[in-house]
Amino acid sequence: MNKNPAFRSKFTIVCCTGFSKIYPVMKDEVESGNYSSLNLLSLYNLSFQLASGKPGIRKLTNRSTSNLAKLLYDEIGGNCYTRIILCLSSNPDPEIYSLLLRLTSQLTNITNSPVMNDECALLLAARERETQCLLEEMINVYKTGIKQTNGSVDLPNTESSMLKLKEHVQELSTSLGKTHEELAHATDERVKLSKAWLISEEDRIDANEKLAKTELQLQEVTLKNKQLQLICEKATEAAKHAVELQKSNDMLNNYCTELKKKLNDLHDELERMSIRNEELSRELLHQTIQQKSILTFLTNKSANEKMPTFEKELNRLHVMLDKTHFLKKNPKISSHKFNLIMKERDQLQMELTNTNRKLTRFLNYFKARLIYHINGITRLVDATKSNDKLIANEALYGLEKYVKHLIADINATHKIRENRLVNIIRSLNTQFHGTREAIHKVMICYAKLRTQAAQSNSGINDLGPTPQELINEFNWSGKNNEDYLLNLNASVMAESTQLKKNQPRRLKKMNQ
Repeated sequence: MNKNPAFRSKFTIVCCTGFSKIYPVMKDEVESGNYSSLNLLSLYNLSFQLASGKPGIRKLTNRSTSNLAKLLYDEIGGNCYTRIILCLSSNPDPEIYSLLLRLTSQLTNITNSPVMNDECALLLAARERETQCLLEEMINVYKTGIKQTNGSVDLPNTESSMLKLKEHVQELSTSLGKTHEELAHATDERVKLSKAWLISEEDRIDANEKLAKTELQLQEVTLKNKQLQLICEKATEAAKHAVELQKSNDMLNNYCTELKKKLNDLHDELERMSIRNEELSRELLHQTIQQKSILTFLTNKSANEKMPTFEKELNRLHVMLDKTHFLKKNPKISSHKFNLIMKERDQLQMELTNTNRKLTRFLNYFKARLIYHINGITRLVDATKSNDKLIANEALYGLEKYVKHLIADINATHKIRENRLVNIIRSLNTQFHGTREAIHKVMICYAKLRTQAAQSNSGINDLGPTPQELINEFNWSGKNNEDYLLNLNASVMAESTQLKKNQPRRLKKMNQ
């Protein structure tokens, strides 16, 4: 037997699992398009998609692919001729057998197929080469026997060759059965491992994604922790500043309260002193008028006429100035009142000195507190210029709150002062109206007395200034004051005229 060169294998072994048990009902479902078996649907779609079109890698959609279809697609190798080995039962159903043949006819056209077992492929290729060599030898022997028969030559005995071929076929069938069993077992194990690997890959991808997310979250938490530490430190500093500001605010409030009390006391003392000063001025004016009248009278009258005329004039002055006859009975009253006036003046001077001292101390205290608040505001302004935004914002907020508080206190103080000034103006206005009425009455009385003194033979040479001259000496400005002076002048002139008219009537009555 001549040795022929070895043939190179041109087929790859593929084991399709997942449809070893196919029920007859599935045939109708596959033909009608209703696939209840996901594995069968995946293989059927995979066979059509891979067998159609040009050779190459096909991208399958994930809508109708199972884990088995993904496994087959991920393990596709190079381009080669493919033979499909199916695990069939000894007596398959005809309908199922036809269905598998149709599926096999599609699978055999796949140019990109997965290689499941290389050892099985090498073994089958070696057996196929041996079988092919034996068949070629038998064919050659058979051809030689035919020629010898035609040439009247006996055929050689081929029983030994047939026995060897039968033994090889049996051995090949036995090996093929074992290979089928090993291949099925290996395929099942590989499918399980592939599924586990796919699941582990998915778990690994999920774990990597979770790890990346966890690392990002850890970085974010670390940054936030650092930011919180900075915020806590800044909050501590801000709390300290807030405590200091609260203390300074309380001190400022106490200071403003004391200032208000002192201002109220000073205002009350000022009003009391003004009232006392006005009373003393009236008393001094009254005493001066009395002394002037007495000296004038004593200078112009003779010794015989002094006493009765002096008593008459004193009575007239008492009536005009609303005084009692106590001055007449007690001639030392003028010196006594003068002493009282001097004592009150000295006491007033002492009170003014004490008030001046209190005001000086208050101004010094106010100056010190003002410097303290200016320093606090300066610190807040410097803090607003800090590079740290949190410190700058807190300082700006504290400065705004501090300034608002000061402005509110200042406005409240101004409001209180304004109310007090309004009350003072109202009281002064009332006093002014009362003073006007008193001046009006005094001027009318003065005009009456002067007219009576001029018309009677009382011997008074110096009657003093006329009421019009006294009115003209008032240096009041304003329309209301001018109207008042005009009205006062008219009233005085009317009173003087009325007295002059009534004087002749009185003389006639006296003569009668």
